[in-house]
Amino acid sequence: MAALLGLYLVFVFQYALLLIGSQNGIAKALGIALLVLPIVGAWALVSEIVFVVRGQRLVRRLGEQGGLPVDDLPRLPSGRIDPQAETRKYVDKIVAARSATLTEDEKALLIEDLRSPCTEEVAVFHAFSHVVSQARSAFVVMDTAPTGHSLLLMDATGAYHRDIVRQMADSHAHFVTPMMRLQDPKQTKVLIVTLAETTPVLEAANLQADLQRAGITPWAWVINNSVAASALRTPLTSPLLRQRARNERVEIAAVAQRHASRYALVPLLKDEPIGVARLMQLMRDAAAPAELANEN
Repeated sequence: MAALLGLYLVFVFQYALLLIGSQNGIAKALGIALLVLPIVGAWALVSEIVFVVRGQRLVRRLGEQGGLPVDDLPRLPSGRIDPQAETRKYVDKIVAARSATLTEDEKALLIEDLRSPCTEEVAVFHAFSHVVSQARSAFVVMDTAPTGHSLLLMDATGAYHRDIVRQMADSHAHFVTPMMRLQDPKQTKVLIVTLAETTPVLEAANLQADLQRAGITPWAWVINNSVAASALRTPLTSPLLRQRARNERVEIAAVAQRHASRYALVPLLKDEPIGVARLMQLMRDAAAPAELANEN
């Protein structure tokens, strides 16, 4: 996919150069506008590749130090949970648990019922709940976007929770669902990461409202890549950056006064804070949130 995207960007770049070389003024303008697309696309592609490479490097380092939890789930080459393998495991488990009290006809009916497409969704989410349960002895980090993915995850978690509660209603057995773990502030710390801009802050506030309706209260907000935070230590000389810093202060104040009980400011950095040494340096150089929140 990355190779196809790169090839597409090359074609767009060549076409933009042809338009710029044209004698027609409108064509020249379109060429200049079209030239921006491959530049932005190439930057985004390179950024994604660098991010993945650094992430893999961090995973290898943690693996060498024994800092990764045991992952015994069958996975596809992409790293995703293998749905077919999990479905087979889930079906075998259900059949083994219930077959002792079923006749052959009832067992065949159960197997037929488990061939439903919904079974795969339940099986994969069952595997997901296994990953979440590792939080009892290790850190489990779930990274999700503040748009549709989070809400789909919450819907699935809630549906699984209601199904487990219904099944265990007549039993005295102790059970803990992923939703219960997410609602437990001692086990789950939800961090909302945003930018000091109008739309990201609005999206993050909407996400927080959705989480609160599900009984989950975010622990803190992180305001990332803040020019206003950087300006506390390095004076800004660019009028554009000064204006951006002034605009950011309005959003930082909104987060501090209306949305978050606690929050952290991460300044715009030259180098990504990857690795223990850079993270420790980031903590030492952290901006003073109150100083910016009180400015207006």
